[in-house]
Amino acid sequence: MLIEQNKRKVSENKQRHNTIYNLSVEAFDKSCLVYYKGTKGEPDYRRIHYCLTQTEFKQRNSLDGNNYRFIGNMALITIYEYWENSCRNLIAEYLSVKPCQVQSDIFGDLRWLRISILHHKGIALPEVERCKIFKWYKRNDAIFIDGDHMEEIVSSIKKSIHNLYKIKA
Repeated sequence: MLIEQNKRKVSENKQRHNTIYNLSVEAFDKSCLVYYKGTKGEPDYRRIHYCLTQTEFKQRNSLDGNNYRFIGNMALITIYEYWENSCRNLIAEYLSVKPCQVQSDIFGDLRWLRISILHHKGIALPEVERCKIFKWYKRNDAIFIDGDHMEEIVSSIKKSIHNLYKIKA
């Protein structure tokens, strides 16, 4: 019984793959991509994502797509939160000062970008024009932290933290 079920599934998969491989690029791009968990027709089957076309999938995952925008913007938010709730306190303790006395132009800039992302739907507030290091956006620009921006942020943070620790030395 189990062997017959496996043979049937293998045959169905071959048939489905042959259909996919014989499609033109245009037809394939219009075809539906569905995320699911479990085996279709079984009790554990669950559709996870709505039907989107291959074209939509490619657009969302392109370097200027919504998924990249989301990941970049959330990474900025996470970096700032880590600074605010961990690093800043450790540096303040090391320097024997209050956390509010530990200031950084880099994290000041990230703060304005973070506020725009979280509280203004990713649209730059006028305060982003106060940024001293990351002068990428003007008021009402859509904020999109891409790979180049992230590389610049991380590089700047490393230099900044190194310089903060040198203060006491």
